Amino acid sequence: SSGDVYVWGRTDMSINGGAADPGTQRAPQRVPIPTGTVRQVTGGIYNANALDTSGSVWGWGSDNGRDGTDAAKPGANPRQVRIGTPWDGTGAILDGIISISSTEYAGAGLRADGTIWHWGGSTGYGGNAGTGASQLLGMPDPTVPGNRPVYLKGAYTNFFVILENGQVWYWGGTGGNSLPSGLANVASVPQQITSLAPWASGSVAAGQPHITAIDGGINMGGALLSDGQVLSWGST
Repeated sequence: SSGDVYVWGRTDMSINGGAADPGTQRAPQRVPIPTGTVRQVTGGIYNANALDTSGSVWGWGSDNGRDGTDAAKPGANPRQVRIGTPWDGTGAILDGIISISSTEYAGAGLRADGTIWHWGGSTGYGGNAGTGASQLLGMPDPTVPGNRPVYLKGAYTNFFVILENGQVWYWGGTGGNSLPSGLANVASVPQQITSLAPWASGSVAAGQPHITAIDGGINMGGALLSDGQVLSWGST
């Protein structure tokens, strides 16, 4: 509730954002983002992102390409993600973000206008091919009723999105993904998961169970239904 981010445990490799006591096996340390401004934090391996109250995204960690900052950060301190350029470039600061999530190598955010923005070093993990953040193209028009994204979750190598109409979409998905059978990496070209369409809120009768959340790990995934049931799938 303080609006601050803390890390503990494996606090080396810049995951503490340049806090004063780097090293492994440390007690909680506050990541040096302006005090009281953080409302969400997410992370993958070696890197993390935080969403602040102004709607901008901060990145830190040992691999500059994974957190969207794309350039060395003095003192390893967190820096804001920009559109189309590294944190120290001339691109506009990514703003208007209302929710963020991560895969192992990439991050993404939902913007207040219904668009999705992503960053990170590998398109197979849901990132983009350039520096900074860029808009994910190919999703249904969010200005059309029912098409606005309401849920975003990064799994191992792919992102999941749920729309207002209950449709589930994904992008990314290189090896070991969290997708149902028959689906593979689509890099930065979003695709609907049609095998989950029977449980979309827009497809079921009033009061019938529908998907409200979705997540996954390596070679497996699951969706939570509105009545508490769980759909699950996996290859191992």
